[in-house]
Amino acid sequence: FPVTIDPSPSPTRLAVAKNPNTSKELLLELSNEDYSENPFIIRAVLDHANTPTDLRNSLLDSLIQSDEGEEDVAASLKAPANLLENLYTKYIGERPEDDFFKVTTSRYKVLLALSKNPATPPEILAKLASDRDTDFREAVATNPSVTRETFTVLAK
Repeated sequence: FPVTIDPSPSPTRLAVAKNPNTSKELLLELSNEDYSENPFIIRAVLDHANTPTDLRNSLLDSLIQSDEGEEDVAASLKAPANLLENLYTKYIGERPEDDFFKVTTSRYKVLLALSKNPATPPEILAKLASDRDTDFREAVATNPSVTRETFTVLAK
């Protein structure tokens, strides 16, 4: 029999989205959540092992179109390398020199998410390891995908 779930935002819906036994059909239903109201559910669907590739790509496309969703793309273990590279290129441009930057822009959050994400390509991690921002360097230092060469740069 078809299973449906209550559309109201709840911790239960999030638990369903995170459960490894959740079906593709339920993940499809959960993917219709309003991102601005339930970003955690969309994030869970995005990285779920049972999420079909076409649904994942559709979610990634819609998130990349919204400024508020780019951080989730940058943090997604399932985001393709080229998408992560594009985010890096978009956000690495000129930035303010002061700490106000960290609080006021999504740029900081996106670059920090890329620094932490094991799916970020090693070339991008190497660039972030040389960034002037210590938060990015520290995040890269804890990233399990960092190369030996990048560790050498961080150790200096």
